[in-house]
Amino acid sequence: MRIAATIVALSFAARAETRALPYQPARDLTMTGAAGAAWLLSQIFERQLAPSACRWCDPPGFDSSFRDALKWRDTGAAHGASNVLAYGGMPLAALGVDLFVSGRDFEAVGIDALIALQSAFLAGLFDQGVKFLVGRERPFVHALDPSQKPLTDKPADNNVSFYSGHTSFTTAIAVSAGVCASLRGDKDAWAVWATGLTLALGTGYLRIAADKHYASDVLVGALFGGLFGAGVPLLFHRPDKQPGASLSVGPQAFSVTGRF
Repeated sequence: MRIAATIVALSFAARAETRALPYQPARDLTMTGAAGAAWLLSQIFERQLAPSACRWCDPPGFDSSFRDALKWRDTGAAHGASNVLAYGGMPLAALGVDLFVSGRDFEAVGIDALIALQSAFLAGLFDQGVKFLVGRERPFVHALDPSQKPLTDKPADNNVSFYSGHTSFTTAIAVSAGVCASLRGDKDAWAVWATGLTLALGTGYLRIAADKHYASDVLVGALFGGLFGAGVPLLFHRPDKQPGASLSVGPQAFSVTGRF
C-alpha cells in the first residue's frame, strides 16, 4: 500500500511539473472545432463556392520558369506524396520531435498539438477564402487545350491555385510547434523548427512538382501559414500573457483590470 501511495504521489507531482502552455478548453476547443468544420465545409461545397472560370489565368515569367524546372514527369506520384507528407508525415514528425524536446511531457505536447491544429485550421479557412476570391488557374489546367479544361477530374478545383493550402497547413503546424517549444524555453527547440520547416518546404516543393501550384502560390502559402502559426500561440497561449480579469471594489473606487 505504501508503495502504491508513493507511485500515485509521484504521478501527481509529475503532472504538477508539466510546462504546458496555458489554454482555455472551452475557448480553444470551440475555436479549433469551428474553424476545422468551416474549412471542411468549404471543401465539400467547393463546386458551389469556387469560380467556374479563372480570374487570374496567365502566370508571370518566373512562375513558368520554376514550373518547367521543378515539375515531375509523374505528377501523380508527387501529388500523392504531398498529401501523405502534409496530412500525415509532417505533423507526426514535428510533434514527435516536440515530444522529445519537451522531455516527454505528454500534456505539454498534447496542448501543443491542439494549438497547432488551431493555427492550421484558421490558416486553411483563410486560404480557402482567398482561393475563391482570386480564382487563379492551376498550372496543369493552364497547359490544357481550352476544350479539355472542363474534363479534368475535379473541374471545380481548376481555379483555386492561389495560394497553396498544403504549404499553408504544414507551415502553420511547423511554426506553431516551434513557437510553442520556444515559449517553454526548451533548449533544443531548434530541432522542432528544423524538422517542421524542412518538411513544410518539402511539401511546397512537391506541390510544384505535382503541377498543382506555381512557386508564388507556395511562397505566399508559407508566408500566411507562418503568420497563423506564430500568431495563434503568441496571442492566445503565451505563459506571461494568460487571459484573465479581476474586479476591485473600494469605498471610493470601482475598477476592472484584465490581461489579454
